[in-house]
Amino acid sequence: MSWIRKSPFQTEEEAAERMVDLLAAEAEFSGFTLSPDEKNLLSTECPIPGDLREKSKNLIQRVLLKETREDSESPISFGSSLMWAGDLFYPNVVRLTEEVVIEGRAAGILPQPPNRHGWGLLNDKAALIGCGLLVIGVLVIAGIFLSK
Repeated sequence: MSWIRKSPFQTEEEAAERMVDLLAAEAEFSGFTLSPDEKNLLSTECPIPGDLREKSKNLIQRVLLKETREDSESPISFGSSLMWAGDLFYPNVVRLTEEVVIEGRAAGILPQPPNRHGWGLLNDKAALIGCGLLVIGVLVIAGIFLSK
């Protein structure tokens, strides 16, 4: 099953740290650095100052645009790390990235996710209907056995 992906990270914290490291590398490429305190703030859930917030959002937008231009499917890229970083805890870097993606898509800066059409859409809808019928069947059978 190629659609099931295993995380390349041991923990969610490791994925968030990878995102912060990629932001720090982009900051150095842009001519300034993120201090250890700023990196720590981005890795946690605590409130962040407005200037760090704006600086981080600009860096995140640059990283995401660079990744969309390169069209890489690296499992440890910034965008892929986002998938694994925000399940149990919600660090600032994940929150800011989601804000940038929503704002960027609304403004047309970042591309919209591809719409499914044709056979892919048909397969998805058929799978959804099949799963729904399976759940109903299991509930009916369970009801019959439990009523006896």
